[in-house]
Amino acid sequence: KMPDLRYTVRSLYYDSPKLDFYWEKIDGVKVRRKLRIRSYNSLKPDSVAFLEIKRRYGTAVVKERAKYSFDEISRLMSSPANIWLTYDQSMDGSLVLGKWVDNILRWNLEPAVVIAYEREAYVGRHDDDNNVRFTIDMDVRARITESVNELFATDNEIPLTGNLYILELKYNNFMPKWMRALVQEFGLQQRSISKYCMGIHEGILSN
Repeated sequence: KMPDLRYTVRSLYYDSPKLDFYWEKIDGVKVRRKLRIRSYNSLKPDSVAFLEIKRRYGTAVVKERAKYSFDEISRLMSSPANIWLTYDQSMDGSLVLGKWVDNILRWNLEPAVVIAYEREAYVGRHDDDNNVRFTIDMDVRARITESVNELFATDNEIPLTGNLYILELKYNNFMPKWMRALVQEFGLQQRSISKYCMGIHEGILSN
């Protein structure tokens, strides 16, 4: 039996009241960032979540993440300003947490939208140095929210992609021959797609 390679990705994106991060992407600003809380599948007592900071410098992308239980994330994000009162630099993930809180307070960030989708992920077997992998995302949907506690909520979701699939090819150094052949055989075209921007446009700006 083939293993089940499909799972649900859930990401809660933060932005300023003026949606500065959204407009930076729309305007093509070369140096920009995103802050999100990411988790997977449905909520369980032992669910974990990740604080992620994603920075883009032109075509280069740098991502930092720290892992916590979802209960801890919920507690921390309920009052980011109070985190400094108990901030411990020796904690696991404390560096990312510190940057997170700094960004929240500096930009007045707040929860904006949850982006959820189903993903199938595949990893290359024989090229560890190149770290080849590709993902297929489907059923992308958005849910406007004001609370981290709604990361796993499924009501009032807005469909974004219909029957379309998003294929992302990833590698560290070079595209392998089989991947090039795949692109040529199916006439695939590279496009820049921001699920976050799609969600903001459909969930907030279109209303």
